[in-house]
Amino acid sequence: MINRQLIAAERANRASQGFVDQGNVIQQGMLESVNLIRQDVARQTAKKNAANRKVASYINQLNSDVDLTSLTEAQQQSVNNFLVNGRNEYADIAVRLSKTDDPSSQQYMEDKNRLNSISRSFQNLSSQVKNYKNDKISYLKDFDESLLSSGNNADTIENAASVYTNEADFAVNQSGGLMIWDNNNEDYKGYGEIEKPFLKDFQSADKILSMNEGIYKSGQELTGPNETLTRQRLKQMVNKGGRDTLLSLASDDFLIEGGLGLQDPALFEPGNETALSNAVVDGYMNVLKDSAKQGARQKGTTSSQKSSKFGGSLRDEIAVSGNIQNDAINFSKLGVKVPDSQRQAKSQKIVSVLNNIDTSEAGNYVSRGQAYNMFLASKEIEDSPESRDDFTSEYGDNQIYLYDKDDVVGVDVDTDNPKDLNKLYLQSAGLSNKATNYYIGQYRGGDKPKENKSANTAQELINKYRKQ
Repeated sequence: MINRQLIAAERANRASQGFVDQGNVIQQGMLESVNLIRQDVARQTAKKNAANRKVASYINQLNSDVDLTSLTEAQQQSVNNFLVNGRNEYADIAVRLSKTDDPSSQQYMEDKNRLNSISRSFQNLSSQVKNYKNDKISYLKDFDESLLSSGNNADTIENAASVYTNEADFAVNQSGGLMIWDNNNEDYKGYGEIEKPFLKDFQSADKILSMNEGIYKSGQELTGPNETLTRQRLKQMVNKGGRDTLLSLASDDFLIEGGLGLQDPALFEPGNETALSNAVVDGYMNVLKDSAKQGARQKGTTSSQKSSKFGGSLRDEIAVSGNIQNDAINFSKLGVKVPDSQRQAKSQKIVSVLNNIDTSEAGNYVSRGQAYNMFLASKEIEDSPESRDDFTSEYGDNQIYLYDKDDVVGVDVDTDNPKDLNKLYLQSAGLSNKATNYYIGQYRGGDKPKENKSANTAQELINKYRKQ
């Protein structure tokens, strides 16, 4: 039965509160979140700008005859105090040792160990001070040449500005470790633990610029399979360099002045690399697609029109995959004969490169040694001449293999033949058959691939195991 009293009480409660516009509440909450994000971004930006002004002012005040490697008076005093105390202790122990009659006594051994410890601490301090001086020169040079990435967080920028402009206090721990005052944690920290700013990733940016130029010159809009291929290549490139590359491409003004303009601070937090990678790829894909449209307008063509030499889709694919051809040529240089003792290492190098062509795939290539070890484990047997013969009889005498779960199949490729390796790389790169055959035909170098009845075995295996 319906409880009418409860309904009446609820109606009275709502009437006393007035009507609540839930849509407005949500909107207000979103606006407040956006304002908080903007305030945080503004604070971080102000922090970076203040640190950069400090370093710029420090550099501008330097004279040509200033020794950048010299420590401040306070820093040098910290080092000297440690050295003087250590020297005095060393002298006292040395005198005591000279008066010891029993070299086998516990005291004698402890004193000897302490002398060695003091000596090592002096060497450690000398090495760390030298590293600090070298790092200081490199940092100031990189800053002056605008090589430091804007992707560094504000705390790192601020701390580095303090450490390398003679503001940081020094201390030395018992083992001779150089300690630097960390403003962020308000405590001394080992110099090796101080996070140093990373540089702009010009290498990755150059690759994207080359990709952008090729897409523009193709005169075709970026759609369909070519858009998918471009996104895959871009994603592989972006993820290959790790977190620093992601931060640099997101923040530095390579193709877009001021970077991609990503405002959500959560994207830049450690552990959110996948989300940041997607945002970076999306940002550059927008740039590449705009370039493709401009190139198409410039040539007065559309993606559906055809070239006199290639179909439009093939031309687009070739335009955006030029790096793959270069990578395949470089890979083919592994096709040199090596002594038997080095063959396993060479095979492992080959499969490592193949498995990293597209880091989004799990990677299904294994060397002969890896496949053989899998065979031994699955059979629960030990290595022996008989085991090796059984493996060869069942799986063939190949240098590399493809595997899928429990299925292992030898790849019929001559790893000493550059042209074979060039072809295998291209077949593993996810290109269309037309583009793959085009690049294979363009290869000029190495020997002719060996002829046998299984000439297409590698391609068939790749299609079976890497296209699922």
